[in-house]
Amino acid sequence: MNYNAGFSCPHWSAGDYQDWLVCVCVRERERLIAAMVEVFTGRTLLNKDGDFVDPEEALRNKVVGIYFSAGWCPPCRDFTPILCDFYTELVDEGEPPAQFEIVFVSSDKSPDDMVEYYHDMHGDWLALPWTDDYKQ
Repeated sequence: MNYNAGFSCPHWSAGDYQDWLVCVCVRERERLIAAMVEVFTGRTLLNKDGDFVDPEEALRNKVVGIYFSAGWCPPCRDFTPILCDFYTELVDEGEPPAQFEIVFVSSDKSPDDMVEYYHDMHGDWLALPWTDDYKQ
């Protein structure tokens, strides 16, 4: 694979291959970030207050983690507090805050189960509405 195709990098021409790899990683990160916004294009997300959020605005220029989870799942209930701490450390307490967002995709058995689990255990991140068939 020719990573340099269509990509101008002064490190490549100077033979600084390690620095060139960093440039490639930055370019790929930007491509992946743009792709994550596209994953949710045309959808609506929710915040913890129950407000609808435009994913293109909320996810723009951010690294996005998609968290598939359910309140009935014991390993999920064990992992969710760890993820909350990680998210809080990066986004809420980071200086500057990390450009990172999580989108929760529920496998709960009902909308009420999702809301309860989301509000009781999750961080201040976004969620795909339970009724959205896109989660399948």
